[in-house]
Amino acid sequence: MGWNDSLLMARFERNLAAYQGSLAAVQRSRQHVLKATASLRRQGQRRLTRLRRILIITRMDEGRLPDTLPSVVSGEPGFGGQCDAVTATCRRRN
Repeated sequence: MGWNDSLLMARFERNLAAYQGSLAAVQRSRQHVLKATASLRRQGQRRLTRLRRILIITRMDEGRLPDTLPSVVSGEPGFGGQCDAVTATCRRRN
């Protein structure tokens, strides 16, 4: 190997080390993003559950929902019926 070859080899080794370091950093970043995404998803589910409870409790206090559960509960809403929990029109599924 001549002088140029050893210089090229040194540059190659430095670049390879930088590339490997960058690859490791990207992998760590991906793991961090995955953990953060899972945490945000759990937080969103908790907030949604909390909001649903507040909505139902508020409507029960206003007298818009019954205080007791019905003895028979249907698996799906009727044709165009009004959902008491969210005041939305229910549509039949195909």
